[in-house]
Amino acid sequence: MFLSRGVFEMIMLPRENGDVTPLKNQEYLTAFYFIPEEIRRKCGAEINAIPRVVGRLRTDRRAIETIESDLFLLTIIDAYAYMVWPHITPDTMKMEIYSGHDLVWKIAHIPDFWILEMIIRGVIPRTEHFFQFPLEYRYPDISEEGAYTILEHIVPQAMTRHGLWGVVQAAKEFRCFEDYDKRESFQKIDFIRKWYHTRTKHPQVSLEKIYEENAMLLARKDWDDEIISEVDIKTFIDTLPDKDQKILQLRNEGETYENIAKAVGYKTHSAVGKRLKTIGKKYEDFAKVDLGFRK
Repeated sequence: MFLSRGVFEMIMLPRENGDVTPLKNQEYLTAFYFIPEEIRRKCGAEINAIPRVVGRLRTDRRAIETIESDLFLLTIIDAYAYMVWPHITPDTMKMEIYSGHDLVWKIAHIPDFWILEMIIRGVIPRTEHFFQFPLEYRYPDISEEGAYTILEHIVPQAMTRHGLWGVVQAAKEFRCFEDYDKRESFQKIDFIRKWYHTRTKHPQVSLEKIYEENAMLLARKDWDDEIISEVDIKTFIDTLPDKDQKILQLRNEGETYENIAKAVGYKTHSAVGKRLKTIGKKYEDFAKVDLGFRK
């Protein structure tokens, strides 16, 4: 963080032991007051107990301790990341989809970019100016909608000032597995599908086309020759019950649904089709891909 590097005059406060020392994290105080109440309510009792009146803040030692804590810094980082994310990537879904390795995620979590721009544009005062206000002065609240409207202009200006648009574009074009949170999401599944369709030795192989031709091409013996992925098809088949493996084997050998039904003890051939679709869904879960079996 660079806001404290000579940008501010240091605010000095008397301590209980008689010393007079700088207020730690003071460069983020007015930025904290910009966070809407709707967001602050989610940040814990200590954070919400910080007074907005100059005179009360000067004498509230517990509030000063909170401001000087790591909790205060984490609140600034998380709250601003949440507020600026829609303006950095308006075409992207929720921030939670991505991991801390994603470059756009990292940019959003550097509050100094946005706070410095807000100070330059006169949106918030520097903290030393706040302490010069009358003791009865109360820093005004802002609604979440109001903050959104302001940041809608501030964030693009900050992105341009620091040359960050190129970084965001490069991050979008060159995604990697580490960019995504470990939880499943449609965006992550879409990335995996695109990765294996276009970044293999055989990019002409289309998993969707395979499913369109026959939902049960899981049974084809040349699957593991045609599809280059991190999932070994044989390993998947080994996880299946004996009956399911028998169904795949017979289908691979070209047997009809009727003959397969007789071989495994199903009453109707339609049961074979249903079972093959179930196997397909299991493979989607196993390989974390979407082949259309759930449609």
